[in-house]
Amino acid sequence: MVAVIFEAVPAKGKWDEYLEFAEKLKPELSKIPGFISIERFQSIANPQKVLSISFWEDEEAIVKFEEAFEFATDPDAYYRYGNALSNVMKLEESIKAYDIAIDLGYDKEYYAIYNKGCSYSLLKNGEESFKYILLAVDKGYTAIPYMEKDPDLEYVRSLPEWKAKYKEIKKHAKQREEVEKSKG
Repeated sequence: MVAVIFEAVPAKGKWDEYLEFAEKLKPELSKIPGFISIERFQSIANPQKVLSISFWEDEEAIVKFEEAFEFATDPDAYYRYGNALSNVMKLEESIKAYDIAIDLGYDKEYYAIYNKGCSYSLLKNGEESFKYILLAVDKGYTAIPYMEKDPDLEYVRSLPEWKAKYKEIKKHAKQREEVEKSKG
């Protein structure tokens, strides 16, 4: 038996998200041949620190764990996973995957945010959809005309407030463009 011990300090205000992420990882670990168990402990000396200890049958199992962990910390993988979940209408799960991609530093954050807005539209939650679409534009999303035909936004386009919201979206896009131009 081999033990793997590591400690982590979740970003300020991200403790619950870290624990949620760790819980999602646990069932994936149990699928790896050679995995025995995993436990997490909060430090008494530093309450922001968490210690994780996992037990494995042998070192070959640890290699498989490292491969799984590499996926678990890859923002691109979570972005693609969110897209795949959205494509099969597992929308709540897709939103969580996009959130993880963003938390892990996905380099095109605005795409993940826009896709969250699309998932909320498919869930028929106009308020959240508009919120994330506008945030995506503020973060750099530029495919504004595509919103008029994006099938994922069909629901929000059917809402009475769409025209006003779309006008606001275009205004934000124009303001962002002007700011970018003034930078250089």
